[in-house]
Amino acid sequence: MRLLGLLAALVLGTPAAPLLAAGASGQPKLSGTVRAAHASAVHGATVYATELRTGIIVSTHTGPDGRFSIPLREPGDYSLSASAKGYRAGDARSVRVEREPRDAGTLALTLEPVVPADQLTSADIIPRLPGLDTPGGRRVSQSCSQCHSISALLWRGGRTEEDWTATVERMGMVAGGYFPIRDETRKEFVAYLSSHLGPDSALPAAIGRAVAQEPRALPSGTDVVFTEYEIPSALALAHTAVPDHRGSVWFASFGAGNVGRLDLASGRVTEYVPKTPGIRPHGITVGADGTVWYSAMPYGIGRIDPRTGAMEEFKAPDPTESARGTPHTIIVARDGKVWFSELSNGSITRFDPETRGFRRYQIEERSGPYGILEREDNVFWFVLSRASKIGFLDANTGKIRTWSTPTLNANPQRFRFDSTGRLWFGEYGAGKIGVFDPKTETMTEYPLPSGGSAYCLHIDEQDHVWVASTQRESLIRFDPATQAMTEYPLPGAGADADLLGPIVRDIWPDETGKMWFVEWSRNKVASAEILRK
Repeated sequence: MRLLGLLAALVLGTPAAPLLAAGASGQPKLSGTVRAAHASAVHGATVYATELRTGIIVSTHTGPDGRFSIPLREPGDYSLSASAKGYRAGDARSVRVEREPRDAGTLALTLEPVVPADQLTSADIIPRLPGLDTPGGRRVSQSCSQCHSISALLWRGGRTEEDWTATVERMGMVAGGYFPIRDETRKEFVAYLSSHLGPDSALPAAIGRAVAQEPRALPSGTDVVFTEYEIPSALALAHTAVPDHRGSVWFASFGAGNVGRLDLASGRVTEYVPKTPGIRPHGITVGADGTVWYSAMPYGIGRIDPRTGAMEEFKAPDPTESARGTPHTIIVARDGKVWFSELSNGSITRFDPETRGFRRYQIEERSGPYGILEREDNVFWFVLSRASKIGFLDANTGKIRTWSTPTLNANPQRFRFDSTGRLWFGEYGAGKIGVFDPKTETMTEYPLPSGGSAYCLHIDEQDHVWVASTQRESLIRFDPATQAMTEYPLPGAGADADLLGPIVRDIWPDETGKMWFVEWSRNKVASAEILRK
């Protein structure tokens, strides 16, 4: 619905006359310049080219001279627009593109003295919230940003206590009420929000004025192109997207309770509903034979035959009611067995597709096993998010060993190995990137800018670390050799068309190195392609 509304605004507005590129062979491409009304170049603006036929959105960022260049998927009719934090956008431009690259001219933005509330990120807002030491302040700052941008709380300028009560009530029913809000917690939320964001609240303007005066924390990159595909189910709350190297990308929609398949050739999405009523697919992976496996709360795991779409679920041993939401990250090992972490149960479990038997390995109680990868045959590395540890399980011998992160309550989530065998992980709670060297058993941490909130990451072919920052609503590229960081705002960050903001929880590459993920709150499957010169 948000995409349809955005397209309607772009098409039914007052766009400039369409541009027509002359027909010729070659890569369709749109280039141009983004400038403010006073003729200065806008660095770091996001430029969107929306295919009117399919709704697929391709975007990139402008350089210091305000220039942009967007490689397009195909010739056709596009709507071209730009956004940037602290600016108001002008009208979208209708563009007819054939095969020859074409300069679309200048897109105009207007500088604002106060950053509008709907363009602020959680990293802008949270440090400036009053009463962070109160129960309500802690809950709002720590809980709300896990699912959407805090700007969603500020953009209307304030609401009555009755409005906030209804809003918090609705939040407890998201995903079918799977994560209900307790009565005492609801009261804390409402009391805080009513006190600081009532109808006459000056807080949004005060924060926007302060952010407008801040210098950019990190340089903005221009060598990434994002492509976004709309998920049909509303509030799908998809968590992970995995390419199958056969022309499709699979994703698990926790909110909608289904599994989706994106066909890259057509851009169409097909959704598959599990046989077991009421389960919520969460993690997803693809085996070497093409079989799609997913973890599901509270049931266990399931699989899909990609040729027929046939689905089957397998109930995991569930020793306690507290472990009902436990199946989390899932992978297929080299020998074909399926492994998944059990977040609430402090364990990692193996499933044998041939015998249909489960075997649980207890790690630590209340430790929160999260990400898991097989590094060597039957040797599985993992992170413990609640215990803030890195560790491995040798399934050949049953040996388990762990190491604590230097920072307490670092809350590591996802990890990847670089080409030298070092294990890189995001410290969501500490706002840092961590690296562990198994050879020396040493750890090093690199702090991110304010609001770093490193959730997941990817290691590219040059061993650069790409971190998805939830609160900054961006990708941050880290070069271990120089320790330099470059920031890439995710599509929808700083754009008043998307109040919920982009949240990325997992990244998986395809065979070309293109990064695939789901924008949890924007209801989109997306890729980020690194452009090589």
